[in-house]
Amino acid sequence: MRLLYKETYFDDLEVIENYVANNFNAELALRVVREIHRGCLILAEQPRFGRIYARNPYFRYLIVKGKNLVFYHLDEEAQAVLLHRVFDSRRDYADAVSNAAEL
Repeated sequence: MRLLYKETYFDDLEVIENYVANNFNAELALRVVREIHRGCLILAEQPRFGRIYARNPYFRYLIVKGKNLVFYHLDEEAQAVLLHRVFDSRRDYADAVSNAAEL
């Protein structure tokens, strides 16, 4: 399957990168973003690797780098994985994902 990226995915990566850069350092920030993105690549080969998100079954999620949740949707017809959002699991993400039909 091919991977497609929503703008919100890149917005979330930017938030994570800025947070890590401001609280730690820029080199670590780039490494974290690369590792998150690299972790998502498995979905091209194994799109069902993640779990269905119980609060909104439109989405599946994958835990990447231990604490980052990547929310995505399988579009079987288009043979694509749509990557929607990335959240640090310590952040309050439930309302953003639970109430959305599509992000």
